[in-house]
Amino acid sequence: MTLEKKIFYGFLVKTEKIQNNEYYNDDERNFFMSTPEIIETLREKLKQNSLDGLIVPHSDAFQNEFLPPDSKRLAYVTGVDTSAGLAIILLESAAFFVDGRYMLIAKKEVNPDVFSVLPWSFETVQTFLEASLTKEMCLGVDPWTLTTKDFEGFQNISKFLGIHLVSLSSNLIDDLWKDRPVPALSPAFLWEDCYAGEASLSKRTRIAAELEKEGVDAFYIGLPESLNWLLNIRGKDVPFTPLLLATGILYSDASIDVFTNLEKIPPSFSNHFGPSIRFLERHQLETSLSKLSTKAQKIWYDPHFTPVAILEILNSKKAILFSGSDPCLLAKSLKNPTEISGVQKAHQRDGLAVVQFLSWIEDQPNTQEISEITAAQKLTSFREKLPLFHSLSFEVISAVGSNGAIVHYHAKEGCDKMLSSGELYLVDSGGQYLDGTTDITRTILLGKTALFPEAKEAFTRVLKGHIALASIKFPKGTTGVQLDVLARQFLWEKGLDYSHGTGHGVGAFLSVHQSPPSISQRPTASFPLEQGMIVSNEPGYYKENAFGIRIESLLLVKNSDVEDFYEFETLTRVPIDKKLILKELLTAFEISWLNLYHKRVFESLDLDLNSAERQWLKEATAPL
Repeated sequence: MTLEKKIFYGFLVKTEKIQNNEYYNDDERNFFMSTPEIIETLREKLKQNSLDGLIVPHSDAFQNEFLPPDSKRLAYVTGVDTSAGLAIILLESAAFFVDGRYMLIAKKEVNPDVFSVLPWSFETVQTFLEASLTKEMCLGVDPWTLTTKDFEGFQNISKFLGIHLVSLSSNLIDDLWKDRPVPALSPAFLWEDCYAGEASLSKRTRIAAELEKEGVDAFYIGLPESLNWLLNIRGKDVPFTPLLLATGILYSDASIDVFTNLEKIPPSFSNHFGPSIRFLERHQLETSLSKLSTKAQKIWYDPHFTPVAILEILNSKKAILFSGSDPCLLAKSLKNPTEISGVQKAHQRDGLAVVQFLSWIEDQPNTQEISEITAAQKLTSFREKLPLFHSLSFEVISAVGSNGAIVHYHAKEGCDKMLSSGELYLVDSGGQYLDGTTDITRTILLGKTALFPEAKEAFTRVLKGHIALASIKFPKGTTGVQLDVLARQFLWEKGLDYSHGTGHGVGAFLSVHQSPPSISQRPTASFPLEQGMIVSNEPGYYKENAFGIRIESLLLVKNSDVEDFYEFETLTRVPIDKKLILKELLTAFEISWLNLYHKRVFESLDLDLNSAERQWLKEATAPL
């Protein structure tokens, strides 16, 4: 991996090249430095447009979690690069709203003279606006960056407060963002059927049948992941997720219009897909939607993934609309046998890289010479050597000691810690392979004695929750909300908890965070888990200014030997650090589970390791 630096207006960009996967010529990771001048310039723009404020969501027109550098508007104005959040900039004040994962890092990195950092919810947004705006004031928003569902939430607030939401014709941040990164033109590519397990035509026919069932003529595909899954194509338009950024219209005859930058479409696509798949420029989308409206055809859209701008177009044409969940969501979350086999193989290879990395750390005579960034780069180097490796599935979280308490911490050059004896080291990482996507977190003790004695009990309680979820058998129809308590129960016994969800869905060579599968206390986790879904199991505990603990493995939902019940298969193949376990807190069943898991880890990896690595793994997986 080569490192370079580039200077852009107002912020520093660290550039990395990842083997065989160049997103923006280089994979640009932006470390933004928001200045009061940027905010003041934006406020002048507000005045020029007769606005009293601006809503700046994290999202772009494609609702990406990991954004291309040119779409990181929220990071540009706040100075904090997160995968979620919202800013509201008013003429006299500003607020940055984040969830529990980012609260510590936002408070640490945001300019306190410019932004107040507040917990994200529509209730806190309303409270902030109520204290800052008066009736008839105007709040602007780029309609391409806000979904129709989120827009409804802001409409409810605006009606309650008597203010106006103004849909803007251009993005005010883009208008002032000098030297904004230029989007890449990396070509899309086919995801072969030997990995997908189902041809595109079969998928399109299945989803088109859902349209006919609802009496719908066309479905607007606003989520690029759904379109990529449907066509068995992938791209390099965003970091970490192999996506071609495109939207589409699926018709009831299973044909599709795809709207994207045609410079990214290889000539071979025409021969491969034939006339039923039509690739068009993005600006032709409005014309296509207008034609559907003129013919009085019924159009399906998902309000969670459709920008307000699209709904404005459809409403202006008096289109006949059907609002419903994206029919691709459930279909792509149910992995077929080929995908399951691929994911299992990917996890075995990925486990090999993580074991090599952990063995390497243990082998270092002085870990204090290793920084968080150096460690992350070393782990990536092990993954890059693996067959079918495409890219990381997200930026490595390499966190020592108190940095581990920042749930989504990202080390920055010059500010990262060294791996010191007695500290806990949390490493959360994953890979994108042609046959599967991985996501794993392990927390280890550096040295032999923890600086914080309470860390071992906390770790053991997290482990007990991890085992409880991994080993449960549950009736069909069970939701993630119902399962979430299993992972938290042993922390709750001591009045402890964690502020993030317990589990998220994972794609097959797609998004590392995939809906609808979820295990969480939130209402979004009210979707039943089904056979073939892959979810994470990642309870944790975080003590501010001290340490962070998280144990994460991926689970496959499969049929149980009990009729009408499901159970989980743990896909991840990496040992759990026994140095942090208080054995006396574990039951006989939990000890048995851990020993059996470690036995499987050793048996699946030992033949592919060198003698030193094999010896490390043998000791790491020895019975407790």
